[in-house]
Amino acid sequence: MSERIGGLRKKREADAVMQLRFNKFLSKAGNEIILAVEGDDDVTFYTTVLQRVYSKCAIGFVCNGKDGVLQLRNIVRGKKTYSSVNLTFYVDHDFDGLKGDTPSYDLYCTPTYSFENILVDIRVLNTLLSSEYRCNGFDGLNDIESIGNIYYKRLDEFNTCMKLANNIIHHLRTNGIQSANIDNDIKKYVRISLDGVQSNCEYNDLLTLIGVRDEEELSTFNAGEEVFEKLNPVKSWRGKYILSFFIKILSDLKEDRGRKTPVYFSSKKKMTFNPSNDVIRTLTSCAPIPDCLVAFMNKI
Repeated sequence: MSERIGGLRKKREADAVMQLRFNKFLSKAGNEIILAVEGDDDVTFYTTVLQRVYSKCAIGFVCNGKDGVLQLRNIVRGKKTYSSVNLTFYVDHDFDGLKGDTPSYDLYCTPTYSFENILVDIRVLNTLLSSEYRCNGFDGLNDIESIGNIYYKRLDEFNTCMKLANNIIHHLRTNGIQSANIDNDIKKYVRISLDGVQSNCEYNDLLTLIGVRDEEELSTFNAGEEVFEKLNPVKSWRGKYILSFFIKILSDLKEDRGRKTPVYFSSKKKMTFNPSNDVIRTLTSCAPIPDCLVAFMNKI
C-alpha cells in the first residue's frame, strides 16, 4: 500500500469516528444552538459571550483542537442531513490561522492568538479591582492607578522572558514542523510576582516547555524573524501563557489585599473573589468583546 493511500484511509477512518461522535451528540442536542469549538475552556468563553451579548443559550461540541473543528466542518458542510442544525465553528488564530481553509459565514477565527488573549486586558483588571477587590472611593481610585502601572511593568517583563519561546513556536507552526505537546504550566520556567518577573530556566528547559523533541527541528530557526517581530505580544503571542501570567498577578493581588498591612493596596479588605476558580467565565463577563465576534454571533 502506498503512503498516499494509507494516509487517505486513515483520514476516512478519522472522519468516520468524528461523524459518529457528532451524530451521537446531535441525538441528545435537539434544536439547541451548537458551537463547535477546540476545547472545554472555549465552550465557557463562547457560551458566556453569546449569553452576555444576545441573551441566548447554546451548548458546545468539543472537537479536541483546531484540526478537529476544521475536520468536523468539512464533514458536515453541504450535507442535507445537517442543513437544519444551528451549528457554527470557532477556532483560535494561533500562529497558523485557518491552515488553508477560507473564511466563511459559519467559521469564526479569533483576531488574537486565542480567546485567552482577549481576557488579558487592562479594562478587565480595572473592573475587577473596582468590584471584586473593593477599590472604591478616593483611596481605591489611587490603588487602581498605581496597580495598573505595576501591571504594565510586569507585563513588559513577562513578554521579555517569553519572547524566545513564542518566537520558536511561531517558527515551528509557520513552517509546518510538528512538535510534542506544549507545556502550559509556566511556573516552572518563569518566576512571576508583583515585584518582578524573571526567567527561571535554561535553554534546554525552554525547549521542553515548547515541546521541541530534537534540536534539528530548529536548524533553520533565526531569532527575531521579521514577521514575528511585527506581532503584538499581548494580542498575538500564545494566549495560555499570558493568561497564566494574568491569573498569577490577580492571585498575588488578592493575597496582598488580605494582609494586615498591604503593600499594593491602601488598606486591608475582605474579598471572596478567587482568581483560580471559574476564572474564564469571570473574566469573560467583563472583557471587551471583539466587534467581529459580536457581528458573527448576530447571525446565529
